[in-house]
Amino acid sequence: MNSFSVDKNGIVLIDTSGDAIFVPNNYISILKMELEGIGSDDTLGTMSTFGFINMSFNDNGVHVSDNKEGVFVSKQEADTLLEVLKD
Repeated sequence: MNSFSVDKNGIVLIDTSGDAIFVPNNYISILKMELEGIGSDDTLGTMSTFGFINMSFNDNGVHVSDNKEGVFVSKQEADTLLEVLKD
């Protein structure tokens, strides 16, 4: 991930190649669970498909994609995102 933008409608994740994924507010809690799952032993959270958004995590980060583009969020970037997305 290169950057992100948060507003009242959701979050946009942008990677270094210019791919961008919009995660609407109703999926933010799912994104947070995936980000928190990085490096865990939780095998139930390795792939989540909700509507048009796919999310999967492993020890290195979370891949968020739709049917056209994808953005990888590293562990360090996930920590930053989680801090920003705190309730």
